[in-house]
Amino acid sequence: MILLLKETTETRILRIADSLQPEIRRTFLDAITVLKRQVPVGRITDLLEEGKLTGVLEALSEVELTPQQLGGIEDAILQTVTLSAELTTAEFGLDFALVNERAVRYARETAGRLIVEIGAETQQAIADIISLSLREGVAPRQQALLIREVVGLTRRDALAVDRFLKGAIDSGMTRGRARDQADRMARRLLKRRAENIARTETIRASNMGTQFGWDAASDAGLLPPGTQKVWIATEDSRTCPICAVLDGNTVDTGGNFDVSEEATAFTIEGDEIVVTATRTMKRPSTTRTPPSHPSCRCTIGLEAFDREANLNQTNNVRLDEKNANPRPGIDDDPTVRRLANEKYEGALRKEAEISEMLAPITADTKAEYAAFSERVKFEGSIREKIVREMRDDPTLSFRQAVNKIRDENRYTVMWGPDANYRTNMLAYEKGVNKAGWRTIKQDNFWANDGGAYDGMNYMFQKGDDVFELQFHTPGSQRIKDQVHPWYDEAKLLPDGPEKDGLYAEIKKNVVKLWNLDRSHVPPGMQGIGDAKRKG
Repeated sequence: MILLLKETTETRILRIADSLQPEIRRTFLDAITVLKRQVPVGRITDLLEEGKLTGVLEALSEVELTPQQLGGIEDAILQTVTLSAELTTAEFGLDFALVNERAVRYARETAGRLIVEIGAETQQAIADIISLSLREGVAPRQQALLIREVVGLTRRDALAVDRFLKGAIDSGMTRGRARDQADRMARRLLKRRAENIARTETIRASNMGTQFGWDAASDAGLLPPGTQKVWIATEDSRTCPICAVLDGNTVDTGGNFDVSEEATAFTIEGDEIVVTATRTMKRPSTTRTPPSHPSCRCTIGLEAFDREANLNQTNNVRLDEKNANPRPGIDDDPTVRRLANEKYEGALRKEAEISEMLAPITADTKAEYAAFSERVKFEGSIREKIVREMRDDPTLSFRQAVNKIRDENRYTVMWGPDANYRTNMLAYEKGVNKAGWRTIKQDNFWANDGGAYDGMNYMFQKGDDVFELQFHTPGSQRIKDQVHPWYDEAKLLPDGPEKDGLYAEIKKNVVKLWNLDRSHVPPGMQGIGDAKRKG
């Protein structure tokens, strides 16, 4: 009997998962559209005006996903797990009926879990928005409309939409245009969430279907004694630190994989991942099959005894990476995605060392971190920047565009705009230099009035590693936080007159905002670094 090998199983699991993703995306987006229509905007407005916050949450608790609305997702999950299980049981000459009940139960439980998770995330996001809006004095009607738009978003994305809307209005943008832009941003973020759910749940279901087939084969005594399943990571530059550690791990076919470590250093040598350093994860867990994290691409296989003899029979199903995906366009080019992931994973590996180095310097200079949670640029932002670099300069190769990105690790510290600011900043730079990082850039935006940005941007390098450090005051950081979502929204638009017009409007409002009040600028900043003006 020929056991299933890594090559055949890996290809099949990924192929099945990919085929059902569109249905899950569509069902999720359709369900959220229906849900938004059920939000009682008028009733919520009245309750907010009356200060009845408990009543608002009670009214929103009636707006929830139902099994019927996610029926398409349950059907797609059932198709995924069924097809994977059917093909696996067929390998052993077994009848799929042996695992059909498990597949149906799995699909039903997955849909139920998604209902709970999406509902809980939305409720928390809405509670956060109400709390912030009350502190900031936002009009009840505006709050109610925003609540409707963030239904279905993650907490993080909902707050990003909230910040964008309020910042746009504060800058002088008309309320109607600001709401249109915020609504568009919310729709794009919702589509991104739908994509993430579809990728994660289809790969989970496809792996689980394979597992169900193996369970049936084991129950029938068709697996030789000692047969194990092996975790298979996709071995390329997008391999993540968690899956790098898991790759090649084996357990009994019915057992669970231990997900408790992630790599801090690893290389890919041929078709092998070589891990040289690890650290314990903050939230260890176990799992019967991949995925180990959202959008994970891992699969499972059986550890075959006569692997070399069978390998020749299955080599023909390996996809040639160069020909698997014809280049559909720069935005979705697989090379861009691969290099962005490579850059992101490298930033994650550097982060611990840089953060540890900065901690005592921050304490000694009595500095305060700003946006510390954003010290690693998101993979999607890196990808967008690669695309932007290549559009701005069509002569750039993929690798040259990636190499122009040097702020994937970025930190911000601040002090009040008093007479000690210059001394503190120079002491901070000296501390970083003593730690072995040399200053390679000093852009001084404090030195000139009338621009579209204020602050001091440093770049430090040690060996091949680089990170950005921005110096701000609380006032300048507030303005930066206010205008950033405007640019994020503009980046989402396709190239064309609408995008150009929005950028022009943003630039005008940003310059006005930075120069309306100069109290955020510290004294004595002339003569440091290179005087710059943005905008």
